[in-house]
Amino acid sequence: MGNIELKQFENIKIFNKTIENLFLICYISRVCKTIPCLKRELRPKVQKEVNMNKYELMYILVSTGTDEEKDALIEKVSALITKNGGTIESTEKLGNKKLAYEIDKKHEGFYVLTNFVAESSVPAAISNTLRITDGILRYIIVAK
Repeated sequence: MGNIELKQFENIKIFNKTIENLFLICYISRVCKTIPCLKRELRPKVQKEVNMNKYELMYILVSTGTDEEKDALIEKVSALITKNGGTIESTEKLGNKKLAYEIDKKHEGFYVLTNFVAESSVPAAISNTLRITDGILRYIIVAK
């Protein structure tokens, strides 16, 4: 009979130890919520790797403007790309060319080709701005 009572006593000790551990875990979790360095919001965040893609932007300016106006528009587009987090690799002024069809009663346009690197969300932001910019007849952004 003594052997059975000893096993029951050991089981009760193990049970009590488990309950103590549970209370300890609950207490620690409450303390962690009150100590600023242990809060989840204040822990250092892991930076996700940003995926940069190469893009090509071709746009047609109104050819009737002066060279200063054309350069100002080209600088505006370049600033737009860099403002949205892109980096410009190159900008080529291809010059005046005849349009394949009439756009806004114009037969000629000044073509500009810009290569840049940016995140995947940047072309949509650039497109929204170019759509409403005066002086740009057409544009297209293509991923390389």
